[in-house]
Amino acid sequence: MTEKQHRLTAAERRAGQAAGAATKRRRRAEAEQIALDEVAILTTAAVAVLKKLLDEDDFRAAKEVLDRVLGRPRQQVDVGWPKTFDPSMLTDKELDEMHTLLLKSQPEDDDE
Repeated sequence: MTEKQHRLTAAERRAGQAAGAATKRRRRAEAEQIALDEVAILTTAAVAVLKKLLDEDDFRAAKEVLDRVLGRPRQQVDVGWPKTFDPSMLTDKELDEMHTLLLKSQPEDDDE
């Protein structure tokens, strides 16, 4: 005699999904807490090493530690473009060159 397989009802499926979601939330919260605990331990150790280096007046080593942990600061580069463009500052030759370049950048009309 064969047994008939039970089909889940919509309510049973929702209950299973809710239980699975709750398990995932709990596991995620536990993993986040473990990660936060590890970061706290490592931060305490890093601050202790940095304090020791600073106490020894070894500022270069302390700078290296900070650069490795926090990353080096980005250097800002000025590209030299003026904020506004004043064509009156151009010579006649520069204006002619600009005009020629602008004409070259225009698409050609096939209708003419």
